[in-house]
Amino acid sequence: MNIQEQDSIYNNELISPRKGSCVNINFSDISYSVNSWTVNRFPFRRERKEILKGISGDFQASELTGIIGPSGSGKSSLLDILSGYSLEFSGQVLHNGASRDLQQFRKQVAYIMQDCRLQPLITVKEAMVSAAQLKLGRLYSFKQKMTIVMDILAALKLTHKTESLTQTLSGGEMKRLAIALELVNNPPVMFFDEPTSGLDYHTAKKCLHQLKQLAVAGYNVVCTLHQPSASMFEQLDHVYVLAGGRCTYQGGTKGLTAFLGELSLSCPEYHNPADHVLDVSVGEYGPCTDRLVDKISNGKSRDWRRSVLTSDTAEDTERCNQSTSVQKTDDEQYPAPFSAQVYVLLLRTIAKIHRDKFLTYLRFCIHCTVGSLLGLFYYGIGSDAAYIFDNFSLLFFSLMFLMFTAFSSMIMSIPLEMPIIVREHFNRWYSLKAYYMATTIAETPVQVLCTLAYCCIVYVVSKQPPELFRFGLFLLMCTVITLLTQAVGVLVGCSLSIKHGVVFGPLAIMPWVIFSGFFLHISDAPSPLQWLFHISYLKYGLEGLMLAIYGYDRGRIACSDDYCHFRKPSKFLKEMDMSDASYILALGVVVSMYLVIKVVTFYMLRYQLSHRR
Repeated sequence: MNIQEQDSIYNNELISPRKGSCVNINFSDISYSVNSWTVNRFPFRRERKEILKGISGDFQASELTGIIGPSGSGKSSLLDILSGYSLEFSGQVLHNGASRDLQQFRKQVAYIMQDCRLQPLITVKEAMVSAAQLKLGRLYSFKQKMTIVMDILAALKLTHKTESLTQTLSGGEMKRLAIALELVNNPPVMFFDEPTSGLDYHTAKKCLHQLKQLAVAGYNVVCTLHQPSASMFEQLDHVYVLAGGRCTYQGGTKGLTAFLGELSLSCPEYHNPADHVLDVSVGEYGPCTDRLVDKISNGKSRDWRRSVLTSDTAEDTERCNQSTSVQKTDDEQYPAPFSAQVYVLLLRTIAKIHRDKFLTYLRFCIHCTVGSLLGLFYYGIGSDAAYIFDNFSLLFFSLMFLMFTAFSSMIMSIPLEMPIIVREHFNRWYSLKAYYMATTIAETPVQVLCTLAYCCIVYVVSKQPPELFRFGLFLLMCTVITLLTQAVGVLVGCSLSIKHGVVFGPLAIMPWVIFSGFFLHISDAPSPLQWLFHISYLKYGLEGLMLAIYGYDRGRIACSDDYCHFRKPSKFLKEMDMSDASYILALGVVVSMYLVIKVVTFYMLRYQLSHRR
C-alpha cells in the first residue's frame, strides 16, 4: 500500500479525528519530584528527587512531536503528566487554551506505553473487535464497527495477521496493533512512550512513519524517542529536548541547527542534529546546558517553532484554540454500557482461558492425576474404622491440595495481567467493576470443574460413604474453600509481583494451617491464642469435610481389625473437638470470608491502578 492509498484511508471520517475535535496542549512551569532513598550513607534517608524543573511548552494538533533527551532527563515523566496518567505535579496544563478537565480530557486521549503488553491468547481480529465494541459503544452498528476495524488494520498493514494470536506477532507488528487498538475511537491526542524501543532500524523507521501519517491526518501525536536516527528525526514536525529535567530546546526540527548555531554550538556537517543536541545537553561541549535553557526560556519561547504553516493547518490551529476544552459528545464515563462491557470482557476472557493450555488443561489434568493417585494410595479406607485417622489425613490433604492449586494459579497469572489492565482501564476501555465481574464469572467454572473432577475420583476410589447427600456436602465445602483461596491468590497477585508472590504468597495460607485443628486442637492451645482458630478458614473447611463424612448421625463403621475404638463416628468427632461443630456455620463463615476477600481485592485492584500511575 503506497502513501497515497494510506492517506485516503486516514481521510475516511470513520478513522480520522472527528471534525472539531482537534486538541492543542500547552503546559507551563511543570515541576515533578519523587521520593527516593539515599543508600550511599547510613542511616538511609528519604529525600525528594526533582525530575522536572519548571518546564513549559506546547504541542499542536496535526504535528508529530518527539520528546528526546538522555536517560533520566524526564521524558516519560512529562508524558505521564500531559496524558493525565500522573497527577502529582505542580504547574498548569491547558488544552485548547482552557484549563484541563481531567475526566473529560481523558476521553480524547490515548496513551500507548513503552511496555505495550497485549492479551497474548486472542487473535488480532478478536482484539480489534473487542476494542471496537468497548470503545465505540452504541455510536455505530456492528457492521460499521467492523468497517472501522478492517480499515484501520489495512492502514497499518495488519490485514494478513487478522487470525494470528497476538503472542505470535513480531515487535513491529505488536507496536502497530497497539496503535490500531487505540485508533478505534478516534482520539485526537495520542501519546507514545518509546514506540521504537526494541525494534530494528528498518522496523522503527516504519513505525515512526505510521505516527507521521497519524499527524498528517489531524492527530496530535506526541512520542518519546531515546536516540532517533537522522532519517527518523527528519520525520518529526516538532522536537522537545530535555536535559536534567529542563528544556534545552523546543521548536521545529529545521530550526534546531540555527538555534545551536546562535550559541556557537553549530552542528558539524553530515552529523545527526539529534545526536548533536544530546551531546551538547549532557556537557560534551562544556557546561552549556544553562545557556540552552535560558535561550529557550525553559520551553516558554516559541521563536523556533515551525515558521511556515499551511493554510489548512493554520485554520485548524485557530479553530482548536477557539473551541471549548472538550467536545462533550458522550456524557457517560465509558462509551459502552456496563452490561456490554461485562459481555465483551467475558467472551475475551473465556477465549483466553480456552487457549491457555497450561493454566486450564494442565490444571484439570493435575487434579485428575493427583486424585487418582490419592485414591489408589488410600483405597477403601473411607469405609473402614481401622483407618479412620488415615482418612482424616486424606481429608486434610485434599483440602490443602485444592487450596494450593487454586492459590498458585492466581499468583502466577494476575501479575502478568496487571500491565494490560492498567493500560486498558486508563484509556477508558471499561470500568474496573466490569473487568472484575467478567473475570470472576469466567474463572469460577474452571475452578469448580477441577474441584469436581478431583472430588469425584477421591471420594469414589477411597470408598467414602456412598450417599449423594454426603458427597454433595463434601463437594460444596471443597468448592467454596477453593474459591476462597483463589480469591486470596488474586489479592496477593495484584498486590505483589510474581517473584515476591511466589516467596511471600504462601504466608497467606500457611499460618492458618496451624490453627486448622489438624496438628493442634483448640482445647490444647494456649488460651490467649485460641481466638486465632475462630478466624481460620482452614478450621471451618476441615470441620465441614469431617461433618460431611462423619456427621449427621452416620451409623457404625465396619472394622477390619479385632478392635476399632472409633467405630462410632460421633465418638471420633468428639475426639477431634468437633462434636459441637455446625456445617451450616462453617459454610456460612467460609462464604462470608470469600465475599469479604472479593471486596477487599476489588479495592486493592483500584488502589493498584491509581498507585501505578
